[in-house]
Amino acid sequence: MNPYLRFPGEQIPFPNLITIMLPFADAATETERRATIEETIDFGHDSASAALCTLSFAATELCSYLRSLGAKSVCYAGAEDNPKGFVISISCANASKFDCSYTISPTTNGLNLHGNSRVGALYAVYTFLNAQGIRWYYPGTEGEIVPKNQYSIYVPTAEKQFIPTMKDGRGLDVFAPLKDSSQFLLWMARNRMNITADHPYSNALADKLGMTFRVGGHMFEPFLDPELPLKDGKTIWELHPEWYGLPLDGVRKKEDCLKNQFCVSRADLLDYLANILIDRLRHQWSHVDRLDIWGFDNGFGSPCQCENCKKIGNDSDIALHFISELRRRIDAEKDLHPVTLVACAYEGTKTMEAPTKPIPQNLFAHDCVVCYPIHRCYCHDIDDPSCPTNSYYQESILPWLAQKPRLPMVMGEYYNVSKYEDLPLLFSKRIRHELPIYAKWGFTSITYMHPPLYNWGVRALNHLLFAELSWDADADGEAFTEVYFQDLYASYADELRQVYNLVEQASVHVGNYRNWWYSVLETLLMWDGGKPTKMLDLTEHFSGYEDLLKTLNRESDMKKQALVLIENVILKVKREPLPYTTPATSATPDQLAKQMAGAPLPNRLQELRRSLIYGSDEIHLFMLVVQEYVDASRDICNSSLWDKIEQLYDKMAGYFYPHRYVSHKIEAFCEDGLTRSQLRMVIDRRRDWKIKNNQL
Repeated sequence: MNPYLRFPGEQIPFPNLITIMLPFADAATETERRATIEETIDFGHDSASAALCTLSFAATELCSYLRSLGAKSVCYAGAEDNPKGFVISISCANASKFDCSYTISPTTNGLNLHGNSRVGALYAVYTFLNAQGIRWYYPGTEGEIVPKNQYSIYVPTAEKQFIPTMKDGRGLDVFAPLKDSSQFLLWMARNRMNITADHPYSNALADKLGMTFRVGGHMFEPFLDPELPLKDGKTIWELHPEWYGLPLDGVRKKEDCLKNQFCVSRADLLDYLANILIDRLRHQWSHVDRLDIWGFDNGFGSPCQCENCKKIGNDSDIALHFISELRRRIDAEKDLHPVTLVACAYEGTKTMEAPTKPIPQNLFAHDCVVCYPIHRCYCHDIDDPSCPTNSYYQESILPWLAQKPRLPMVMGEYYNVSKYEDLPLLFSKRIRHELPIYAKWGFTSITYMHPPLYNWGVRALNHLLFAELSWDADADGEAFTEVYFQDLYASYADELRQVYNLVEQASVHVGNYRNWWYSVLETLLMWDGGKPTKMLDLTEHFSGYEDLLKTLNRESDMKKQALVLIENVILKVKREPLPYTTPATSATPDQLAKQMAGAPLPNRLQELRRSLIYGSDEIHLFMLVVQEYVDASRDICNSSLWDKIEQLYDKMAGYFYPHRYVSHKIEAFCEDGLTRSQLRMVIDRRRDWKIKNNQL
C-alpha cells in the first residue's frame, strides 16, 4: 500500500483545465506576485496579508507541480470569478500559524484543500501533491521526486481531516546563526515540520511557510561572563560575586564561577537577566514564539548551595522557579508579544529528574518543558528496561509526564548530536519504534539535535521518518522506507537497502563511545599522550577493552562493506546513458549546477560515497587510537600500529567535510576530516610523547 495516499480517493484522467480557486479578489492576475511579498509583511500584526501571501504561495506550489506532472492548462481564479474546469479550492479558517490541521474533501467539480490556519492550507497542498507521487526527501532538486507525463491524478472521494500527533510543533534544532537555508526551510514545510530557529535572512520566508521561531538555549554564559563590564566600568565579578552559585565547598572563585548554576534566589540578578531578555524581545527577538531558558551547560556543576536556593527544592524546582520569576517580569511588560518560555529537563543542567514541588501557577498559561536525553543509547529503544542508560531516562521522564497538573512536554531527541561530527549515522529502527512511544507517553511536540543542512546521505531516511511519525505516530514507517528506496534508487533499491542496513548496524554504539562528558572519546581528549592514568570510560555497554575493540572493529568492517557496495553501484551507473547533453554555449556555475541536477542518481550515490569514506575513516582511526591507548597503558610499543595511525591521520587531514557551525555566533568553519573526528590533538600529543621518549 502506498503510504502517501493519505485520503480515500481514486485516479481520474488529467483534466483538460484545472482552476486553482483562492478566496481573494484579483487572484487570476495577482497570485504569482502575492506569493513573493513576504518581505513586505508584518506577519505578527497583519493577519490578512499573512493569509494572502501564504495561500497564494500554496497556489503557486500547486500550479507549478501540476504543470510538471503534465497538466495541460492550470490557471487561478478569485472570489469574484466563475471558475471553469476542475476546480481546486484553497482556503483557511484563520490566518494563524499554530493550528496546522487541515481537511481534504471532494466537491461536485473538484476538491477543497482547507486549513484550520494558513499553514494548514499549505500542508493540505503538499499532502495532495504527495498523493500524485511528488516527494521531497532532502533540500534541493536532487532530493525531489516529480513523475513526468502523468495521464491521471489522484483525487478524494470522501472527506479526510488531518490533525498532527505532535500538535504543538515538529522541528529540528538549528540554533547557529549561520545554519540557515531557504531550501532547508522549504523541505521542512513540504514535510509538515514547523519549528525552526531565528535566522534574520530567512525569517520572512519562514513566516510565509508558517514556521514557529525559537531562540535561546544555553545563553546565560555570555550574560554572566565574570569579565563582562557593567555600566560603571566594573566587571560583574567585581560588583556581584554573590550572583554566582555558591559551590559545595562554600567558597566562590572567579575561575570556577560558571561551573555551578547561578543564584536564582537573588532578586537583583533576576532583574538583570529579565531586563536583557525583555530588551531583546522588544527588538531582535520581536517575532520569536519560543524562548528556551536553559542554565549553564556545565555537566558537572551543582545548583547554588545557598540556603535560599536550597529551600526552593531540587534542581528542576530551582529551574522552574527561575522561569516563573522571568515570566512574572515579562508579563508585567504589556507591550511585549506572547512568547512561550521553555524549561529544560537535561543532565547538563542537572534538571533531568522531575520537580518535587508544585509547578508555579503562572507557567501554565503559556510555557512548557523540553526533555533532552543527551546520553541515550542507540543499541536499545528508549523504553527498553534492560538498558541501564535508557531505563534511567524512562524513570526520569515519566514522572514529569505524570504530574497533575503538568506543563506541555516537548521531546528533544539526539539523532545527530554535535559530538557525532556529521558522521553517516542511521537510526531508522529506533525512530520507527520511539516516536509512537513518545506520543503514547504524552509528548505533544518534538525536535531533534542537530540536523545537517546538506550532505545528508543516509540521514535523509532519519529525517523522512522523523517528519512522518511526528505528524502521525500511527503511520507505517516501513512502508515509507520502502517507497524511499524505490523513489531515490530505482533499480538499485535492493543494493542500497543493504548499504543502509550495514550503516544502521554500524551506528548503534556511537553514543557509547562518542558522547559528551562520559565516553571513550572524552577520556581520549584528556589524554596527555603518555602512559594513561585513567581507564577509558566504557559505559555499561562494553565489558572491557577487548569488547570495545571487537565492537569498533566489527562496525568499521560494516562501513567498509557499505562503501564497497556503493562504489560497485556507482560503477554500474557510470555505464548508463548520460541524462544530459553537451551545452551549445559556455555556462555559468549556476547553469552548470542546473544541468547537474538532471542527473540526480549519480549525485545521490556520490554523496553517500563521500559520507561513507569519512565515516569509515573515522571509526577505523578511532579503533586504532583506542588500541594505542590500551597498548600505552600496558607499556607496549607497536610501531606497525602507529604507522597505520599516521597514514590515516594524513589521509583525513587531506579532505574537507561539511561546515561546523557555532551556536550564538556569526561563525562557521570548513574543517578537514581529521579535525572533525576530534582525534587530531590526541594523536599530536601521543606523537610528541613518543618523540620525547625515543619511541619515534
